[in-house]
Formats: sequence, C-alpha cells, structure tokens
Amino acid sequence: MSHPGRTLFERLRISTTWFYTLCIAFLAIFGQSRYETSLLGILLFTLGGSLAAVGAFGRLWCSLYISGYKNNTLITEGPYSLCRNPLYFFSFIGALGIGLSTGNFTIPAMIIVGFSIYYPLVVSGEEARLAAIHGESFQSYRQSTPAFFLRFSSFREPGEYTVRPKIFRKDMGDAIWFIWAVCLLQLIAKLRGFHYIPILFNLY
Repeated sequence: MSHPGRTLFERLRISTTWFYTLCIAFLAIFGQSRYETSLLGILLFTLGGSLAAVGAFGRLWCSLYISGYKNNTLITEGPYSLCRNPLYFFSFIGALGIGLSTGNFTIPAMIIVGFSIYYPLVVSGEEARLAAIHGESFQSYRQSTPAFFLRFSSFREPGEYTVRPKIFRKDMGDAIWFIWAVCLLQLIAKLRGFHYIPILFNLY
C-alpha cells in the first residue's frame, strides 16, 4: 500500500526556516532595540532566555521519544500525550524565546507571524501521511489529543522506554542551539555597544 509523499511545504521546511532565520539574524545583528538598556529590555531578555531553555529541553524530551521511531511507530506517550505536535510546539517556544531575548517586540512578532502561516501547512501534510500509515489508530489519537497547545490532563508516560542513543545524540544538537543563540545574541549586543558592529536601524 502506497502512502502520500511529503508535500511541497514539508520538502521546503528546512530551507524556508533557514532563509527566515537569516533574515531575522540580520535584524538582530544590525538593529538595536530601543529598550536594550531599559528595565523592559532586561525583562524581555530574561523572559526570552527562560523560554529558550524551555524550548531546548522540550525538544530534547520529544527527541527522547521519537529518535529512531518517527517513521514507523505512532508515538502517543510522554510529550506526545500532551499534544500531537510537541516538537513544533517547543520549537516555537524556543524561537519565541530567542526573539524576546533581543529585547524588542519586532523580532518576536515576525517569529509568531512566520510560524503561524507556514507550520500549519507542514503539519497538515505530516498528519495526512500519518493517517494513511496508521489508519484508525491515528484517527483515535487525533480525536483525543489536541494538535498544538499542551493539555496536561491527558499526560501519560511509560514506566520504561527504549532509547536509541546514537540517534538521540544527534538530535541533542538541534535542541541546544536555542540556548547557544541567546548567548550569541548577548555577545552581539556587547559588540554593538563597543562599536564593533554598526547599528543600521532601531527596533521597537
């Protein structure tokens, strides 16, 4: 039995994400927040760093469950009992944290808009393929589990779980970069302060 292949949006997900990330990085490097040295800027950075950490550890938690199983097993426990797409949820939280750590509202708003427009298209393609592969099991899972926002009342986890260390180790790098990005943004802000990086515009 043939299953639907990846949609155009799925195939372009990585390249589109990188392009959008580079655009945001340009703003973050050469744009200075109007609130950078104010109490609001400090609060935004603190909140952003906290969310980036949540996103990183949330992605690690998801990777623990799906590493080596994603393509042939319907995972419905752990973070996948909270919602059907926890990896994207924690990616969004981590990305939003990075945006807030820049100390302005422009970049977080761009992240929210970009994610809201593009990722639902990716998710719809993935879920169509899961429905074709897993049939009634996935339909039951979809009816009982929210798509994106976490529902803690439905949380369940196994007493034991087999992890594939080699694959999980590779996925760790995809998660930790959220925290590295916040540290890098702080370094960039310091370099701007010492005039090593030119300020081309102000961000609100």
